[in-house]
Amino acid sequence: MCLKMVEEEALRSSTRDREEPRVWIFQANPLRYRFYDALCNENLKEDTWLVNRFSDEIRVGDIGLIWKARFERGIYAIGRIISAPRMMKESPESTKYWASVSDRGKEALRVVINYQLKLTLVTALTSKELRKIPGLQNMTIFRQSQGTNFKVTSSEWKIISDLLKRKFNFEIV
Repeated sequence: MCLKMVEEEALRSSTRDREEPRVWIFQANPLRYRFYDALCNENLKEDTWLVNRFSDEIRVGDIGLIWKARFERGIYAIGRIISAPRMMKESPESTKYWASVSDRGKEALRVVINYQLKLTLVTALTSKELRKIPGLQNMTIFRQSQGTNFKVTSSEWKIISDLLKRKFNFEIV
């Protein structure tokens, strides 16, 4: 009986390993974290991002979309998640971007995202632009913008990745 359970778990794990990567939005509140300044930092090739939901679903190899909240909201960076969610502090290079000193150096559940594309204020995929595209109007981030982590469906990702390819000749590796 025990061997059968181990075999079933191995089968589930190997099946999960073959699945397409999932796509997640990591929302940044610019009043708390000056993420745009961080993105403009040439030395910051990867950064830690808070995980407040879906910690049991986010995994290494998944795709992270960095979303700016508030004004001019939208997608400002795309990258690969290169660590499983775990308790850690922010990267030393990004500590200075926390608006409040009390937010700095806190251990929290986070992932590390390796940036593959950083967009500017002019080139960002804004909420206004994305809402006009059929198939994206009902994204979770539009229906419930409070929070840090949001799922992106495979059909939404297909539309976004096609847009990234057309606009920037970009495909995530």
